Amino acid sequence: MESKHDWNALIKSEALLSAAQRLSRVGNWELDFKTGRVFWSDECFRTCGFEPGEIAPDYETFASLVHPGDKDRFLKTVGRAQSHGESYTMEFRIVQPDGSVRHTDNIALVEKGDDGSPVRMMGTIQDITERKESEQALHESEARSAEAQQIANMGDWTVYFEHGEQVRTHWSAQLCRIYGIEQDGVPQGFDAYMNLVHPDDRDTVARAWFRAVDSGKPFNEDHRIVRPNGEVRCVLTKSQTFFGGDAPGNERLVGSATDVTERKRVENTIADSAARMALSERVTKTGSWAIHFEGKRQTETYWSEQQCRIYGIAQNDVPQGFAEFLTHIHEDDCARAAQSWTAALDKGQTLDMEHRIVRPNGEVRFVRSVSGMIEDETSGRRVVGTTTDITERE
Repeated sequence: MESKHDWNALIKSEALLSAAQRLSRVGNWELDFKTGRVFWSDECFRTCGFEPGEIAPDYETFASLVHPGDKDRFLKTVGRAQSHGESYTMEFRIVQPDGSVRHTDNIALVEKGDDGSPVRMMGTIQDITERKESEQALHESEARSAEAQQIANMGDWTVYFEHGEQVRTHWSAQLCRIYGIEQDGVPQGFDAYMNLVHPDDRDTVARAWFRAVDSGKPFNEDHRIVRPNGEVRCVLTKSQTFFGGDAPGNERLVGSATDVTERKRVENTIADSAARMALSERVTKTGSWAIHFEGKRQTETYWSEQQCRIYGIAQNDVPQGFAEFLTHIHEDDCARAAQSWTAALDKGQTLDMEHRIVRPNGEVRFVRSVSGMIEDETSGRRVVGTTTDITERE
C-alpha cells in the first residue's frame, strides 16, 4: 500500500511539474557525457517544435535546431562546458522544423565526477519569444519616438515625487540636446534646473512651476534657457501632474519642452515689421487692407489699425461684405465707387480713385483708394489695397 501511495504521489508530482512547465514555458533536459543519453521534458519537445516523444532526442538534433546566427556561439559555449565543466546562462534562437523562430533563455549546470571531469549536464530552456517581441516593439517605438522628437525639436521629461519631495528626474535624449547637456548632466532638483533658465525668466518660471505642482493644474510656459556654452534658446514647456494612487505626495510631473527659438525669431521679426508698418501708416495717414475670395464669393476681410482710424471704426467693426462697405461711402460717391470697384474686380484691373467717406460720427473725409488683384497657389485670389486720408489736401 505504501509503495502504491508513493507511486501515485510521484505521478501526481510529475503531472504538476509538467503543468507548471507548460504554463511557464520552461522545459528541462539532461545530457550524459559518458553514454550520450539525452532526456527532454515535454515542454522541451514543444519548444523545439515537436510533440512530446515524437523523436528520440539527442545532442546533434538539438544543435541542428540552433539558429545559424547563434550556432557558433552556442557550440563554443557547450564545448567549454564539456571540456572544462563550465556552467552557462545564454540566450539563443531555435528554428523549429516548420521554420518558426523561437527565442530561448537557457541555463545549464555541469556535474563532475570524482576526478573532476564533467560527467553530466542538466539545464532548462525557456521560450521567451513573446517577451523578446515585446522588447523589440518597445525598442522600435522608442526609436520612432526619438526620431519624431528630433524632427520636431521637442524633448520629454518626467519628475518623480515621493511624500511631496522631488526624488528623481528623467530627460529624453532630445531634451538634453535642446539644453546642450549630456544625459548624465540632467538636473536632479529644482534649483539645479533653474540654473539653466535665463536669469530674467527665473521668477516667472518658478511661480508657474510651484503653481502647477501645488494645484495639479497643467504647466504651460515659454521662456529662455542658457546653454553651458552661453547660447540662449527659447523653449515652450508643457506639463501635467499624475497622482500616485492612494499615497499622498507621490506623483509624477510629466511634460515636454519644444525649442521654439526660430519661431520666436520669426514672430519678433514679424512684430517689428508690423510695428514699423503701423508707424509708417500713421505718419503717412495711409491704411492697408485685403479681401480674400473663393471664386467670386468674399470670404475674409482684413483692415490695418490705420485703415480703421481713417474710417473711424473699431477693429472688430470692419465691414465683411461689399454691401456693408458701401454704407461707409458718401451717398453722392456710392454709385461711382460701386461701379469702379465691380469693373476692376471683374477685369482684374488696378483701381485708383478718390471719394468721400462718412465716419459713424457723421464726419466726412476725403480718401484715395488704390487696389489690385493678386492670385497665387498659397493664398488664392485676393484684392489688396491702401487708403490715404487726403482731407487736408482738399
